[in-house]
Order: sequence, then C-alpha cells, then structure tokens
Amino acid sequence: MVEKILEYIPNLLVAVLIFAIGYLVAKIAREIVTNTLKAVGFNSLPAKLGLGKIEEDGPGSPSSVVGLVVMVVILLIFFTQAVDALQLDVLTGLSDGLVVGFLNILGGVIVLGIGVYLGNIVHKAVVARS
Repeated sequence: MVEKILEYIPNLLVAVLIFAIGYLVAKIAREIVTNTLKAVGFNSLPAKLGLGKIEEDGPGSPSSVVGLVVMVVILLIFFTQAVDALQLDVLTGLSDGLVVGFLNILGGVIVLGIGVYLGNIVHKAVVARS
C-alpha cells in the first residue's frame, strides 16, 4: 500500500505543477484581455448597442467579465491536463465532461446575448412604426 502511494506521488506533483502554471497563465491572460478591452472602449459597447447603462469599472464591467471567462477557459484546459497527468480514467472522463458542459453553457450565453441584442433592434423598429 505504501509503495503504491509512493509511486503515485510523482504524478501528483506533476498535476499540481501543471495546474499552478495554468493558474499563472490564466491570471496573466485575464489581465491582458481586461486591460486591452478597457483601452479600446469595450466597456461602453453595451450602451451603444442599446442594452442600457452598465457599470464601466469594477468587477461587473464587460471587460472584466470577458477577462474572467478567458481565465476560466484557460484554467479548464490546464485542469484537464492536470487530471490527465494523474492517470485516473474516472477523473479524466469527468473533467472532459466538465469542459464540454462549460463550453455548451458559454455558447448558450452567447446565443442569448445575440437574441437580446436582436430583440432590442426589433423593439425599436416596432416602436418607431407605431
């Protein structure tokens, strides 16, 4: 039993190292994306699209939300690789399902956002004709 634990420690250390590197990469990517989007005026985009006034600074700003999504996607990729390094088939299958589920939800949110935008356009057109 002790031998199996000792044989497993290198895999565990590799998985922790992979995830730690992934966290650093994700955090840097989030900062780059957030600052770049702020610099190009992305935070004022919702108001220009007619979606109403949205906080332009802070954790709820559009650029911060996009930066957080980028960070989560990168973390999920590294998490999947870290779980693969553990060489546990059950966890590998679960982590793959988690990534697929998250990407499906993200796709749904994007479609919903497009629907809200198009709904606002139709609403404005109907009100203008009335």
